[in-house]
Amino acid sequence: MVSPLASSEARGAERAIRYSRFFRLPIELREMIYIHLFERGRVHVWYFGSEQSKAYRQGWWHTICHRPTYYGNDRCRTHPTAADRSCLTPEQSQTARLRVFGWLLCCRRAYSESIQFLYSSNTFSVEPNYFPSFSDMERLFPPNCLSSVKSLELLYPVATYRDIPILDRFTSTIALIPSIFPHLRTFHIAISSWWMLCALEHWEHFTANHTALVRSELLGTLDGLVRRFDGRLKECEVTVDPNYYEIVKLLEDENGSGRPVEIPVMNWTKELLGRKYWRPIEGKSDVRNTRLGYWIIMAC
Repeated sequence: MVSPLASSEARGAERAIRYSRFFRLPIELREMIYIHLFERGRVHVWYFGSEQSKAYRQGWWHTICHRPTYYGNDRCRTHPTAADRSCLTPEQSQTARLRVFGWLLCCRRAYSESIQFLYSSNTFSVEPNYFPSFSDMERLFPPNCLSSVKSLELLYPVATYRDIPILDRFTSTIALIPSIFPHLRTFHIAISSWWMLCALEHWEHFTANHTALVRSELLGTLDGLVRRFDGRLKECEVTVDPNYYEIVKLLEDENGSGRPVEIPVMNWTKELLGRKYWRPIEGKSDVRNTRLGYWIIMAC
């Protein structure tokens, strides 16, 4: 956040803004410049702090993802494991930062005009397991900024002891998304098979029938999310490993919707990378709307 300026400094800043050639440009043109200035990339967000001590400083740090964002070569998304995510290491955090903080801090007007573009033009990639509670994001970020976020990714790997999953927490995290990110337009969630396997085996009502839990805790939770946005999500994708991709496909058959029609996923060289299919869900009117749903993608 920008600290208040002393009165003499404030008068000097106002004078500089008044004679600035940039701020004489029409606001529409300045907004176009802001859109190009604020990256349009993927920002990995990490939490730091202590759950036990409130006196210890809490906050978040970030890195800019250096990997290609198109499907197939996007290892951060399709293979969310520690070995494939070197852009998430602390060593990268000093060299892969957003390059716009100098502009945001140059004056109050620059900050107020452009801060929303930082959040609306980038994709924020978050591992919820690293936050004591997903609702902490509202406390750690400046007020009203998260409501500007239009693109969000959640990664559920099993890379460290912190990643041991609890399905109750997964469902509560997904339930918070519409209230924390009300203007979300693109949502992607990547779930590794190890995460899902551990989640099911640690479930307090453990059953050998994993398909029942996949139906209720994974698909049921995501169906509810899409339904709450009621068509405002322009793109929603769920990436799962091949084993659970096949389980989900079988569930579609059991529901009487028939075998889903799969679409091959290829890169720009036409190399086959995987498969995906569209899962339609019922809207609030209880009439099946083929435009309401999300893609389920098999990780390559």
